[in-house]
Amino acid sequence: MHILESHASYDNLKIDLPQIYEKYYPVNAEKYITIDVSSVKNQENYDFWKIAIDMAQRFLTFKSISIIQIGEKEQPALGDVEDLLGKLDVNQKAYVLKNSLLHIGNNNISAHIASFFNVKCLTLFDNDFIDQAKPYWSKDSFFVGLTPERDTLPPQISNKKEINKIRPEDISEKIINLLGEDFSKVFKTLRIGNLFMKRKIESSMSSLVPNIQNYGIESLICRMDYEFNEKVLVNQLQLCKCSIVTTKPINLKILKLFRHNILEILYIVEEDNDSSFVESVNKMGIKIGLNTYLSEKEINKYKINYLDLPQNINIVKTKALKDINKESLDKVFYKSNKFILHDGKIYPSKSALNRNQSCENFNPPFFSTYNEDDFWREIDYLYLVEKKD
Repeated sequence: MHILESHASYDNLKIDLPQIYEKYYPVNAEKYITIDVSSVKNQENYDFWKIAIDMAQRFLTFKSISIIQIGEKEQPALGDVEDLLGKLDVNQKAYVLKNSLLHIGNNNISAHIASFFNVKCLTLFDNDFIDQAKPYWSKDSFFVGLTPERDTLPPQISNKKEINKIRPEDISEKIINLLGEDFSKVFKTLRIGNLFMKRKIESSMSSLVPNIQNYGIESLICRMDYEFNEKVLVNQLQLCKCSIVTTKPINLKILKLFRHNILEILYIVEEDNDSSFVESVNKMGIKIGLNTYLSEKEINKYKINYLDLPQNINIVKTKALKDINKESLDKVFYKSNKFILHDGKIYPSKSALNRNQSCENFNPPFFSTYNEDDFWREIDYLYLVEKKD
């Protein structure tokens, strides 16, 4: 039984159509779909809307269909959309929804208004049973509900974001289907790294990176472990705040002179390491962390040199991917949100940099994967998909 019917039965009331007043709002599109990702619970906030929209964007552009984002102003804008967040009252929202070809989003007030106007709806659910909570007035053919795959019934109370188990390609496929196109997805999501939604930009230190604001960032990560170039580091620290990754001690005079622009240093402990460098950086008051790619057996013989320091050495292990057959990587592709700037070009990974495989912008296509340590070490910043047969 739908929750609305349950309440009506309990209180001996009759369900009737609501009265919704529409107020004109000028929309800069002839054909459009709407999206509202507002939710009162954090576990109902789907993190991968932007990926799903990007997947459907080519079809929407071909059909001259725009995307209008509505909802509360506190919601994050989803990128290539017309942003009406916080700009509509409920009556203007009703007008915009009534004229939409399709409404997508969470199970919120916008979905139920769209349902009343017989607008097609694609709605995501977390802990609710779809038949009990779906927009009440939608025809079956005008409604699609998506919920996470589970081995058990939906829990009534949960702090876990199970909703993120919904694959972005399932959302984009249903968007296209509801707009009247017969379409089936051609790949399956294998893994979305937990840092994929946070863009990270690094410099290979081959040359100066001027005007980092042009890249939408306030600080730069200087990979001195890629190319140890103190001259470029000095010039970069004169321009902006930086985080530094290094396997070698950096001239202490440079660090002292520019410590106001150094956010942190990550020292990667290799077999050739210098604990006195870490001690000196600590005395300067610069934040420093210690990572190593050595095994526990290999690093143990150096730990005694770091016993008197406040930092522990973090052993970075290449993450095992149980759902990926590394023998069939020819079908696996990746998209990155961690980029390396090198000689004026953009590279989506260290493996791509090693092969001079650059991309044109920060929204690159999918690339072939590489079965090597440099690649798997960046797994948290990667989106991996498998091409279907």
